[in-house]
Amino acid sequence: MRIVKIVRPAGYISLLLLVKRVRAESLQQKVPGGLGLEAVVVLILLVMTVAACLYGYRRLQQRVRAQQEEIVQLNQLLKLKILQARLNPHFLFNSLNALQYFIAKDDKRTSLQYIGRFSGFLRKVIVFGDEVFIRLKDESDMIGEYLRLEQYRFPGRFEYEVELDEEVDQTGVPPLITHTLLEDALYRGVLNLPQATAGRIRVTLKGTDDGVMIEVWDNGGDRRQSEKQEQMKGIYDGKEDLLERRIQVFNRQHSRKISHHLESGETWNRAVLVIT
Repeated sequence: MRIVKIVRPAGYISLLLLVKRVRAESLQQKVPGGLGLEAVVVLILLVMTVAACLYGYRRLQQRVRAQQEEIVQLNQLLKLKILQARLNPHFLFNSLNALQYFIAKDDKRTSLQYIGRFSGFLRKVIVFGDEVFIRLKDESDMIGEYLRLEQYRFPGRFEYEVELDEEVDQTGVPPLITHTLLEDALYRGVLNLPQATAGRIRVTLKGTDDGVMIEVWDNGGDRRQSEKQEQMKGIYDGKEDLLERRIQVFNRQHSRKISHHLESGETWNRAVLVIT
């Protein structure tokens, strides 16, 4: 039979001796309150265990809250994308109707010009559709292209100008944020003027002390009065205002904020977006 001799390190033997010594002393010594030394050690270990559990629980709560905040942000981003995407089919429908009108008139030249401009605009809408921010210059370019397309649909009804402050042309803004304002200036504004009255739309994009201001001005008459008439007829529902819903979702999600207001007179309207 082979005998295996176990050799224990000197440090291990010293540790065993120390433990035995502590146990022996604990039988003889009492700490204040009548607790033995071993009981104190157990109590300390218990406190440390509870503290470790509380620390782990707090860390777990922090991770859960972080995940919940991330989910909320993703939901808000999804809502913003959905509201943003709802603009595209609406414009696409109107554009296809215009193209159908030109084809029915057998106006080949205008049809080809319209198709060329429409495809270029649609390409930008698709490219920028997934972006949260685009350059102010890109937004300005899309404003001009959109209004030019609408001029094809309504020849001779209005003129427009777009002014861009080059000092802020690289500033980021949500894509197509001005689209609702442009549609209002057209369909609730200049297109309601008599045929003999020239409609005018002026869009200004400029910097402010703490952000960007976009102004859409038109001479289409008092917008508030037209909205009241639409509400009385059951045509207009303020709850379906996509712009306001986009602004609310955007402001909840981002540190930058957007505000919007409308000023109207008897012969003019001024819609303003401020992005800070």
